[in-house]
Amino acid sequence: MTDVNALALELTRRWCDRLLEMQITERTGRGVYGGILCEACGYIHGRIGDLVYPLVALYARTGQEKYLRGAELVLDWTERNMARPAGFHVNDSFNTWRGITLFYVIALGETFLDYGERLPAALREKWMDGLLRAARACLDDPLFAPGASAAGAANYPVAYPAAMAIVGKVTGDEGWMEAARAREAHVLSFISPEGWLYGEGGGRIVTEKGCRNIDLGYNVEESVFHLALYGKLAGQERFTALAADLLRRHAAFLLPDGAWDNSWGSRAVKWTYYGSRTADGCQPACALLQEMDPLFVEICVRNTELLARMTHDGLLTGGAMYPEAGYEACVHHSFCHAKATAYLLAHPIRPFERCALPREAAQGVEEVRDAGVTRIAMGGWRATMQYSDVRLIAGQEITGGSVTLLYHMGAGPLLVGNGIKLGIPEVTNMQIPHDMEGICQTLRLESGAFSSQLCTEAAVRVEETAGEIVYAANGRLSDGRGELQCEYCLKYAFAGDTVRVEATCAQDARLWVPVICRPGAEVERTEDTVRFCVNGHCVTVRADEEIRWIDGYEHDRIFNPAGGFCCLPLAVEAPAGRRVAVGLCVEKTN
Repeated sequence: MTDVNALALELTRRWCDRLLEMQITERTGRGVYGGILCEACGYIHGRIGDLVYPLVALYARTGQEKYLRGAELVLDWTERNMARPAGFHVNDSFNTWRGITLFYVIALGETFLDYGERLPAALREKWMDGLLRAARACLDDPLFAPGASAAGAANYPVAYPAAMAIVGKVTGDEGWMEAARAREAHVLSFISPEGWLYGEGGGRIVTEKGCRNIDLGYNVEESVFHLALYGKLAGQERFTALAADLLRRHAAFLLPDGAWDNSWGSRAVKWTYYGSRTADGCQPACALLQEMDPLFVEICVRNTELLARMTHDGLLTGGAMYPEAGYEACVHHSFCHAKATAYLLAHPIRPFERCALPREAAQGVEEVRDAGVTRIAMGGWRATMQYSDVRLIAGQEITGGSVTLLYHMGAGPLLVGNGIKLGIPEVTNMQIPHDMEGICQTLRLESGAFSSQLCTEAAVRVEETAGEIVYAANGRLSDGRGELQCEYCLKYAFAGDTVRVEATCAQDARLWVPVICRPGAEVERTEDTVRFCVNGHCVTVRADEEIRWIDGYEHDRIFNPAGGFCCLPLAVEAPAGRRVAVGLCVEKTN
């Protein structure tokens, strides 16, 4: 059985040791000294000050001065370069977003809560001054006030009470707690009638279909923890209970391998498979809420094990197959998630018994109407389908009845959805891919600039019998501007060891079927069949027509940073009015 506390310590130490190797100490220039140069991106990410918590945690655990010295240097760099005279911090040297000041307050405040007595007096005084300046900047900042622009992204309003409560706990000043309590109603306004936390990425949208902009990644790796933390610090049990309810809801999207299925979220472009870019991790929420449900411990174990598998050369990578695709690891993932794993050093997981995850035991069809998402479980298949009409970034929709993730209990993920165009809303927080064009991996019908995955008006129906589940979507091909063209139908039939996809379009189109396959895997090809092996299972893709292998892809793979998967560039021509079909079959090898 995995000792998750020991694994968390190991990961925290591996990541921090590697980050300290990258810390700039041989040059004394204001802009670089003490910073951590990201060798993947070629610059210093502005939020490295959050490393203070894991570095001090390691100092407290090991007594090694290098960790305390590293923390002091990184905060000195942050104060010199990211802090502004008004007290707030900016995201990066060339990104003036100041909302992240809240997260700096939380990271430094947690350092004082858990390890304040271990800090030398002079350092404690210096850091307290920085904490209070940042907290005062947040206190009355209109950016976080109800109705302000930042209030459209739920993770900031949710973080505000937690940040104020931490400062109140650290200082003993009740005024900070009063400020936190004053925003309780604002936080609760982001909970939908169905019980989901929404508002991520574009305001509190409610569409014609009743869908909302929900992002699982930010919710499970930031907001649920901040709700739980505020509940604990302020003695507000309803917030703790709300956090537990949200974590249970989201647990239905945790895959058996420990991955968070955020293929459908409103900020899915920042999906890392194990969570989300710039977010911290689910471990703190699981630790705080562990007494409320044994499922939360299981979530913590599975996800932490996945973090270990996705660590290469001492750093956490940005997705499932980044090393295979030739990408170095951006340090952002490591210094963010080190905060989460380090949290278990002071708040360990207590003895537990393993249990099954909801998605392991699931069979049948489940709807999340707030998100426009259908979960399908049939035999070994687990699928996430989306019909949402939320539009945030033109060309980034993954809707129209698209399968955003097809997962097999033995073979793992086989299909994944992402935007037609690559969205990079935060250029300083996201690695730029080597290829910016033609990297969409969604199974879709496409004709020129028009695609089934952009149709927000598609109507879907699901039919379930004892041996089969059929999900059908009828819509019209759409472009990034929302202009509609001809009608299409996509039908997915789940039965036994096969998923069969049937597609019909009123004009000539192409059915894209980019199947996940690691570079280097041996692939057998005939005119209508593609076959390869993964995890002791044989995956066969068979079509009624010729399977085309689209030219122009290096190493015969499509790579997209959202999720970080490599896919085979497969497609089948779909002449006007003719039904074409493709089957995916998974069989265990001998």
